[in-house]
Amino acid sequence: MKSFYLIGAFASFVLSFFVVDLYVDVSKDRLNSKFLTNILFISDAIYRFNINSLNSEYVTVAKDDVSHGVIVADSHNEKVRNLGGDIDHLFSVLKNNPIISDNLWTVGVVYPEYVITKPYRIEYEDLYKRDTTNGNYLERLLTLEDIDKSLESNGLTVFETVSVFGPYVEVGTNKELFSIYYPLYLDGIVFSVLVIDVDSDFLDDFIVDFNANNFTWFELSDDHNIQACSIVEKSFALQVDNEKVGLVIKTPVIYSVMAIMICTMMLFGCFSIAEAIRKFYLDSKIDRLSGFYRKDRFINKKMSVSSICLIDIDHFKKINDVHGHVVGDIVISEVANRIKSSIRATDLAIRWGGEEFVVIFNGKISYEKLNKKANDLLSAINREKINQLDVTISIGAIHSVFDMPLQEAFLSADKALYESKNSGRNRITLYRHS
Repeated sequence: MKSFYLIGAFASFVLSFFVVDLYVDVSKDRLNSKFLTNILFISDAIYRFNINSLNSEYVTVAKDDVSHGVIVADSHNEKVRNLGGDIDHLFSVLKNNPIISDNLWTVGVVYPEYVITKPYRIEYEDLYKRDTTNGNYLERLLTLEDIDKSLESNGLTVFETVSVFGPYVEVGTNKELFSIYYPLYLDGIVFSVLVIDVDSDFLDDFIVDFNANNFTWFELSDDHNIQACSIVEKSFALQVDNEKVGLVIKTPVIYSVMAIMICTMMLFGCFSIAEAIRKFYLDSKIDRLSGFYRKDRFINKKMSVSSICLIDIDHFKKINDVHGHVVGDIVISEVANRIKSSIRATDLAIRWGGEEFVVIFNGKISYEKLNKKANDLLSAINREKINQLDVTISIGAIHSVFDMPLQEAFLSADKALYESKNSGRNRITLYRHS
């Protein structure tokens, strides 16, 4: 039994290893699928913002009026595009996107003469005016970030012009950020740049949230800062180039080992429970002393047989009275073992009473073969002593060419057994039934 549970524990461990490995692979695919799906949602939101910005009307905003989140050049007033509602909507969409979520810091649109930001921060006044040539905010940004001014010059699609910079510490706010630059083109020429600033931990937080909801333990690879720029750029551009677009993640060994151990314990626990249920079920129909089926499982059962032996231990009451019940139990157990070793695995052995056993032979066997089997049973018991005692049995057997009800066969075998007992015991009486 101990080795049985050891095998069960080993099998649970091996199965757990493959289960955890498969779960990790499937979860990685689900994580990357979720990442790319939400990148597409961001791209779609930006595309819609681009269309709306092109169709937006102009409004006049005073230089010192920051209520619209607009930073204008040195002129007294400036006509700017009315993007307040569109930026609010884009900000909301990004805020609800699992990739960015609460890590969204700023959304801004940079034009040559002005910048529109949400939220407006006073630090941005100096930030956008620093090193600006002739007050052209857009020109400065295109130069600093090496953004292509024309699609025709490089043969790229709009999404392939997206670039990511970071992590860096923003001047004035001291916030560590990544900036996503999304040029907006009109007739192939850039007319503004959408800037999305996010906290530098945005990808880590995305994975942490996924882990919390999916019982996984993923982390970004060690070069995640460089990776973040490349991943986002390629994902926006959907560039595959012999490599799968998506997050490059690792699985810490300690967490994998813990998952395998937990899975092993769960599987082994289920195995142990199933084995306990199986054993309980067997114990409910198996006689513990003999290891044979119990009589009550068959006494009212409708089944047909053709060959049956009814076996009774001779003078068993005397063995119990003289040597005690402990010795009597040893005799019953050993007689059962010898019967079991003399019959086939497909034959059915039943403990019918205290010292009485029934053997039902499987399938059709001839009269001569049944007679030989009965003699084998007789000699298996009387050829060697049991606990230093000479023990013999008497057998009543019935053979039928056709199947007959078990109860009828038992009554016939019982009459044959009675004849064996009255004829001196340690013998066989075999009846033919036609």
